[in-house]
Amino acid sequence: MNLNFDELVFLIPPLAALGLFVGAIVAMVIGKPRTRRVWATVLAVEVAGTLWLAYLIQTTGSYPPGAVNWVWALAGSGLLAIALLAIWRPFKPKPRRLAIGAIAAAVAALAGGSLARTAYDNSLLVVGDGGLQLGVESYEPFAPDTLAAPLGAPAALRLTEHLPRIDGATALYPLYASFARATYPERRYDPHGLPGDSAAAAPAGESARSEVICSGTRDAYDLLLAGEVDLVF
Repeated sequence: MNLNFDELVFLIPPLAALGLFVGAIVAMVIGKPRTRRVWATVLAVEVAGTLWLAYLIQTTGSYPPGAVNWVWALAGSGLLAIALLAIWRPFKPKPRRLAIGAIAAAVAALAGGSLARTAYDNSLLVVGDGGLQLGVESYEPFAPDTLAAPLGAPAALRLTEHLPRIDGATALYPLYASFARATYPERRYDPHGLPGDSAAAAPAGESARSEVICSGTRDAYDLLLAGEVDLVF
């Protein structure tokens, strides 16, 4: 493996951190009590700093800022506070244990709630950006009050049988839902349904079959390659 100078420069920070990490562990093993505490503090600050750095990278880099990102900074702050209480023991044992437990519980509750909310938000199929986000159900072709765009006149193309099975990206669902509204027979096309050749009921416990579904870009291509859908937007 050949590394040029620019690549070596990027290796300096992680190598320095690794050296500091190893040095802190050795000092804690062979040093005097106060020395061990000092180096344990350095180690705790380094671990917390790594988590804070992960937060900054996610917030300012290619990752969008969000609730899940600040969990890194929260975890780093909480771990540092717990480590300092455990290393320097500023209080009597019982108050110290209560303080450590309270900090750990607060961090766990906030982080768990944030991650759960983020996971829930990510599970939703939504269309839109910024302050306006709508579920794909709002664009279901023949749903009451659908937002799928109507044509001003009957479409020249009308399909009545052997309907192409359509899937695609969430952002493009309003487009192909409007296509289905203009050209497909009027009935329910569940965007969360299973790809199928007919609107017949699916096996018990499964979603209804639908010729117009919305799986998202990656899953739509997988279904296309597997022959489960005919057309991907």
